[in-house]
Amino acid sequence: MTSWKKIKNKINSETNDTIYFKEFRFALSEEYVNNLGYITEKGYKLYLSLLGILGKTSVMNAPPRKTYYWFLTIDELKQIEMIKYNEVQHLYELTSRGKGLLSVLAKGLKDQGIPKI
Repeated sequence: MTSWKKIKNKINSETNDTIYFKEFRFALSEEYVNNLGYITEKGYKLYLSLLGILGKTSVMNAPPRKTYYWFLTIDELKQIEMIKYNEVQHLYELTSRGKGLLSVLAKGLKDQGIPKI
């Protein structure tokens, strides 16, 4: 007899894979990654800008950034719906698309960008 924990873990892994695949397709269509899952120059510029919003040097054990230059302005990031302004805390936060795309870009830096099918 299967336990609820096994079923729940399988459901969570399937939904995470599906969400990651959707974000990977978006990144591929916008040329942030190539078809082999490697990050492109355009994707790396977005990655550095999103890290600047978060105030971090790395996410998901990706290599740490070596520059603190923002390639995209806050208005450009808001226009492509990667960030939003939280009026209660008075700071910028990543949207769900921004979080998903950041994970795709971080995995592309680690040569693990291709989604599991």
